Amino acid sequence: MSDVDRCVYVCVCVYVCHRHPLFVPRPTLVTALADCRCRCFSAGYAHSVALTDAGVYTWGSDDFGQLGLGSTPSHHEHRSVYDRATTWFISKVPIVGRIIAVDHHLPQFVAALEGQMGFRQVSAGMHHTVALSCLGQVFTWGLNSSGQLGLGDLVSRGLPQVVKRLWSKGRAIHSVSAGYYHTACISNYRRVYTWGLNISGQLGYMSTPVLSTPSRVKYFDDRKDTLTSVSCGRHVTAVLSSSRGQVFVFGCDPQQLMEKEGESVVTKIDDPRQQGIYATTNALRIIPREVQNVKEAKLISAGQNGILVWVEPDLKPDNS
Repeated sequence: MSDVDRCVYVCVCVYVCHRHPLFVPRPTLVTALADCRCRCFSAGYAHSVALTDAGVYTWGSDDFGQLGLGSTPSHHEHRSVYDRATTWFISKVPIVGRIIAVDHHLPQFVAALEGQMGFRQVSAGMHHTVALSCLGQVFTWGLNSSGQLGLGDLVSRGLPQVVKRLWSKGRAIHSVSAGYYHTACISNYRRVYTWGLNISGQLGYMSTPVLSTPSRVKYFDDRKDTLTSVSCGRHVTAVLSSSRGQVFVFGCDPQQLMEKEGESVVTKIDDPRQQGIYATTNALRIIPREVQNVKEAKLISAGQNGILVWVEPDLKPDNS
């Protein structure tokens, strides 16, 4: 991969590394990071994060400390959080970190992560951010209204914090994902851990509507699948297994909570420019289930109302 391929581009975003808020209809080079080699990047609702050879950079909205730039004040500020998309209301959410919200239209170096032994992955959620170190430690910061930071409380942070519950007994994490209001990861023992909002079964088990500490998805305990990556969407979570390229999903759209449970619908996209891409609709799945008719998957990405699965196209010559 060339240096140009490792540059960061943005498209159709607000607060996209320019000096003023605007929409960018075409992919545009983030010139502030042009001299850095990008290893991983992720876009949230109104902020972005990039992992480069120089460290972790964030930009965009910092309303809830999701940029990880704030100092630790001696007092708290309480704000009301209302998500119109899910009609989920949480009052008086304590905020620890940057008190006065300042939007940053240019990438900002997350100095609080400096000195660590390097990072391998970053992920931006709705209003929170997750970073995975090369040692397998998980760092979280930002909004914590639903316990999505995994720190055992509902206090939001403006500085990166280690999820200590995951860092014990030699357990190392190799994949993380930040969703709208929940978070998930996979450990080196082929265990899946989730935490945060669970009103739609997106954590993969029955629990209270809000869970502030990581808990194991026991469905995967007795399986011998080699789990490689996890992706969190709005109300759904997807897990990819490299054993046979299987995809497991759990969660649903809240509007389907009162409906009868149905099977996942898998639709292949007919656009020849997008060979190998499948789309799955959300179905009520508190317990993880394998998505049928999809094998040899290589990449997964969960979004607001569905999941995209990349499958290597069949390039074998037609002998007929």
